[in-house]
Amino acid sequence: MISPVAEYLAAGFSLIPIPLRRKGPVFRGWQLEHNAISGHDNPRSNELIDQNIGLAHRWCRTCAVDVDDYVASTQWLTERGIDLVSLLCAADAVQIKSGRKNRAKLIYQLPPGVEWLPTIKVDAVGLELRCASGDGRSTMQDVLPPSIHPDTGQAYEWVGDWRNLPILPEALLNLWTSLRHAPATPKERPAPGQQIKAGGRNDYLASLGGTMRRVGMSEDSISAALLSQNEETCSPPLSDSEVLKISHSMARYEPVEPNHDGRGIPLASASPALTTSAPPVSQLPFLIPASQAIKNVSKADELIENFLEKRAYAVLFGPSGSGKTFLALDIALSVAAGQPWAGKKTTQTPVVYLNGEGQRGMGKRIKAWLIHNELLDAELPFYLTRHSLLLTDAEQIEKLIHEARTVSAKLIVVDTLARNFEGDENDAGDMSTFNAHIGHLQAETDAAVLIIH
Repeated sequence: MISPVAEYLAAGFSLIPIPLRRKGPVFRGWQLEHNAISGHDNPRSNELIDQNIGLAHRWCRTCAVDVDDYVASTQWLTERGIDLVSLLCAADAVQIKSGRKNRAKLIYQLPPGVEWLPTIKVDAVGLELRCASGDGRSTMQDVLPPSIHPDTGQAYEWVGDWRNLPILPEALLNLWTSLRHAPATPKERPAPGQQIKAGGRNDYLASLGGTMRRVGMSEDSISAALLSQNEETCSPPLSDSEVLKISHSMARYEPVEPNHDGRGIPLASASPALTTSAPPVSQLPFLIPASQAIKNVSKADELIENFLEKRAYAVLFGPSGSGKTFLALDIALSVAAGQPWAGKKTTQTPVVYLNGEGQRGMGKRIKAWLIHNELLDAELPFYLTRHSLLLTDAEQIEKLIHEARTVSAKLIVVDTLARNFEGDENDAGDMSTFNAHIGHLQAETDAAVLIIH
């Protein structure tokens, strides 16, 4: 038996056997409760030997937030008051990692009094809220570690303590509840005659391009479609070069595999259509008194005492020539050295510093700091990049994630935003992409990010 199976059953998980080279069960009726394997002494547990393992959400009151397009989902959730970055970086967050880029999956317990939630797919942004079928009579599932991903050949991995799954946050519960009565519809095509005005054009075309890429369309096809839609619906149209930049960015993401086996036969794991006649999901109070809201508040983990939290997204800003790099370098080197900064305690950690100033000039500053602090001969875990990166570009953000992971950096300094940015800082679409990429960087590295602007 795969070693964690006994632990999963003892923890109350309901499990489903999955063939090794698949991501979903193939036997008839796997969605039904009597076919799930529950309880640590269940005699059917031998069915899980040498198999991938699925978690049957409905039968053990768990659920998942499955993100197939991190950038698009972040923007969509932000519009609805939910910060995906904060959810992924929460101290109690529990994730399942598949090793595939631009994706994320959070696992939760359902709140007390909520037995199940209908699975809802927001196809336009690659987001799925997964638990039960639309009528609650059957379950959806997620593949558990250490199952092997059929495409990458790598084992799924836990991030966080799966034995203590967090409760589904109230904001997500409220969104889920509202969507079940008003199923989300794709926003790719506006109503006939509707024009997309400045401020929404980039998001509209990126959403359309992302949807086309998820179903496997090539960059040339995406470019042709976006150029046409830009002329027809954007008022005024974006420049062709800007549209081509959007299509190129979307084409960097991997297509989502179709939900069928190699012969084109649909699998049973396809989500049933959402019904709107299901009973209310919760009687939880909408108004929360202050005494309850502060119950679970605790002091945050900090890189710099009372100044900079771990996993923070922070900005150090000021006019040109005001000493921002001087201050940021002092912060970064103090954290790398684990010595007090401005009289405040620091938590030592490796630091990656995105250098937009030029290596020679920064080298002189670093040497001066080391001399001043009598650390010239010390080997600090401080890493300066050879050049800037365009953090609006999906491929370059993945490069930064890889390099930061290599040295286990928990502080990443971007000096400056302008030197690591492609586009218009005053354009909502360009900044939305940048912020989404920074959130992805945080989620994948568990690092604080300090932007100099």
